[in-house]
Amino acid sequence: MAVATWPRRLPALCCDGDEAVAFCRARIELLVDKQNPSLWAGSIPGITNEASVFLAGLKPMAVGADTWGLGAVPPRAGDKIFYDHVVLLKKHGIYILETMNTGRLADEGLHEFMFVLGQARLKGAVQMIINPVAMW
Repeated sequence: MAVATWPRRLPALCCDGDEAVAFCRARIELLVDKQNPSLWAGSIPGITNEASVFLAGLKPMAVGADTWGLGAVPPRAGDKIFYDHVVLLKKHGIYILETMNTGRLADEGLHEFMFVLGQARLKGAVQMIINPVAMW
């Protein structure tokens, strides 16, 4: 799995269907900010429509971030909102991981590690509760 600190450029990536890409925007801390919850819920410094097409071209297994969504909210002028879901999930079958706590990985400068994802055994769900673990 590769971790990129936003807005720094991604490390050189070459995925072959069994890797994941995660973005650290240092936003997960805002989730527990009781003084200003609108900082967490009001916007996402996410990826553009063009970036989702680029990432899909890398053919990762999953793309994720430490925000409640992956695409930018509000979207950049000319972009469609949540179009990253259409490109990654619908068109390419690439999983989207949201609200990932990637801060420690970015703080320690880790760009590659073993990523293990445990999931709940639920039937008929359109979203999933996961237990992601990074090992290095």
